[in-house]
Amino acid sequence: FPIVLFPYLAYELWRQGGRDSLKRLAGTFGLVAVGGNLPFALFARRGWLEFFTFNSGRPADPGVWGWLVNTHRLSLAGVNLFSLLATLAGGLFLLALVHRRRIGAVQAATAALAWWFLCNKVYSPQYLLWVYYALLWLDLNPWQLLVVNVTGLLDFWMAMRWLGLGTTGSPDVALFVDRVVPWVIFLRDLTLIWAFVHPWRSAPKPVQPRESVSTSAES
Repeated sequence: FPIVLFPYLAYELWRQGGRDSLKRLAGTFGLVAVGGNLPFALFARRGWLEFFTFNSGRPADPGVWGWLVNTHRLSLAGVNLFSLLATLAGGLFLLALVHRRRIGAVQAATAALAWWFLCNKVYSPQYLLWVYYALLWLDLNPWQLLVVNVTGLLDFWMAMRWLGLGTTGSPDVALFVDRVVPWVIFLRDLTLIWAFVHPWRSAPKPVQPRESVSTSAES
């Protein structure tokens, strides 16, 4: 997801005075974004808009958003709005940390990716694989990576098992949904929260500039 890394990397380059690198980054990003979207937006507009129209009306997957909709505490339009606001708030929070030199662009992008997937109303087991790859940029110990990996495998197993039980009309599907699904989703969300917090909580504190102390020799 280069779009997640781009704003943090662009801001860090701008702050460090790397104007030439920033121009190349922005130019390449803009060229790819426009080149990959503009022809379809102009000549196949209905198909190009389908991604946005389909996802805006797509029901919330099981989890916090799905529970809010199913219990009539929030409408689907409300989920779309609050999901967007939460994602933007987290992204701006991370940008503020980059501005204060608390974390670098790569750390911010890793945390932003996890936060985006956590706030998204739609979830797919492949998402945690992207988070896992992003975490490889950081200095993690093998146990931390193992936990993320196991969580991803459990999430994938849950999705495929649920699909299989539902497709075959198994009488065990209700029991599976009640006893297994909530715990796997809970573990997945905890992992995403950790992946959001860890990059900036574990980041080394910035080195404070030493104050120059002038000393004079007493005669």
